[in-house]
Amino acid sequence: MKEEIAKGNLILETNDHQAKGLKIDDLEEQGYGRRSNCRRCEVKIPRMADLAFGSWGVVGPDVRKATFVEVCTKAGAQLLEGAIRDGTLIAKDPSSQGIGLREKTEQAMLKLGAQWQAHDFLTPEAKNEFWLKQFAKCIKCLGCVNACPVCVCDECKLESKEPLWFESGELPPSPKLQFTRAAHMANDCVNCGQCEDACPVEIPLSTFFQQSSKEFGELFARFDELTSI
Repeated sequence: MKEEIAKGNLILETNDHQAKGLKIDDLEEQGYGRRSNCRRCEVKIPRMADLAFGSWGVVGPDVRKATFVEVCTKAGAQLLEGAIRDGTLIAKDPSSQGIGLREKTEQAMLKLGAQWQAHDFLTPEAKNEFWLKQFAKCIKCLGCVNACPVCVCDECKLESKEPLWFESGELPPSPKLQFTRAAHMANDCVNCGQCEDACPVEIPLSTFFQQSSKEFGELFARFDELTSI
C-alpha cells in the first residue's frame, strides 16, 4: 500500500496493514536502493540552489503534510516571500527540535556517503588495472559526453587533442581519452551519474569521475597551500 524510509530502514506496508522493515544498507549492498553516485554524494542539502526543500526537519503533526524550506540566497528569499504574500504557500517558523533533527540527519547521511566512497573508490595500487580493463569495453559512442550537463565547451577539448579519438576508427579508443576528460572535468563534475546511465557497455563512469574529481581537488588544495606560504 505504501512505503517510507525511517531510521535507516525501508518500511513497506501491505494491503492487510502489515509492516515490514528492510535495512537500507543491506538492500544497497545487493544493488538496490539509491543509485551509486547518490550514495557517495557529498551534497545532501543542495544549498547551491535558491531554495532547498525536503522532509528533514519536519516533525510532529506536520510529518507528511509539510516540507522544510531552507532559504539559501536573496533570490530564494524573495521567491518564498512572494509565494507567501500571494497566498500560494502557508509557512511557519521551524521548531528548534526540527532544526536539530535536520542537522543530525544531514551529518549522518554525510558520514554514510563517506563510507560509500571508501567502499567504492579504488586504491592507487588497484585503480589503474581496473580502469584500463573497464575502458577496454568502450565503443566510442560518445554517450557519456553527450549526456554530461556540464560538458559545454564551444570547442571540445578532447576533439582538439591528437590523435583525434572521436574520428579515428580505433576501438577501443586509447584510455587517455577518459583520463584526459577526467582532468578536464575535474572542477566541473557534479556527480549526477548521467554518464554512467548513458553508457551502453556499463562502465561505472560516475565512480571514475567522482574519485578523479575528488583527487584533483585535493591536489589543487595542496598546491594552493604551498603557493600561499
